[in-house]
Amino acid sequence: MKKFSRITADDRRRRILEAAGDLFLKNGYEGTSLNDIIRAAGGSKATLVEQFGGKAGLFAAVLESPAVEFAKNLTAPPAEPPQATLQRFGEAILGFYLSPSAVLAYRGVIAAGPGNPEIARAFYQRAHQRIVAPVARQLRLWHQCGMLADIDFHAEADRFTHMLRSGIYEQRLLGAIERTTRTEISQQVNGAVRMFLRGLGHDLNG
Repeated sequence: MKKFSRITADDRRRRILEAAGDLFLKNGYEGTSLNDIIRAAGGSKATLVEQFGGKAGLFAAVLESPAVEFAKNLTAPPAEPPQATLQRFGEAILGFYLSPSAVLAYRGVIAAGPGNPEIARAFYQRAHQRIVAPVARQLRLWHQCGMLADIDFHAEADRFTHMLRSGIYEQRLLGAIERTTRTEISQQVNGAVRMFLRGLGHDLNG
């Protein structure tokens, strides 16, 4: 008797997210329907709505998933100097934002945002904030060690990620440049890190 493997809820969710991600990137938010996603991933509209709350919720989940996985790797050994940690974090974050899928996703948010403010809010809260969180956590750890003054950790971490995205990322987003080198990314991050730490009153020579 032939045995059929059972699809778990996690497998079904992953399949939906992969199919939705491919379609959103290919056709944009407005050009993708729930029926398109169901045809590609299988299942039913009732299941999709139950899990994600509709197309906007699904789009937010597609944006959130890679950000969550990426943020897990943003950790630092206790003895690493702040400048070295932020340089490493910054290069990883900027590289993540410059990836083709992230650039297309951000363009999709901008295109869909004016008529769908919930999309912009979802991106900011469920994707961007996932990247900010480990930076804020690291700032808090340095404060607890006496290396930084008392600051608004989340606000400063958010400021740092925005500093990283000035320059080459903005040009890439607008289509002014097609690719960037590791050296360009490193230089961009180095300038942002030095300016950021100076702004926090940290001694770069210490």
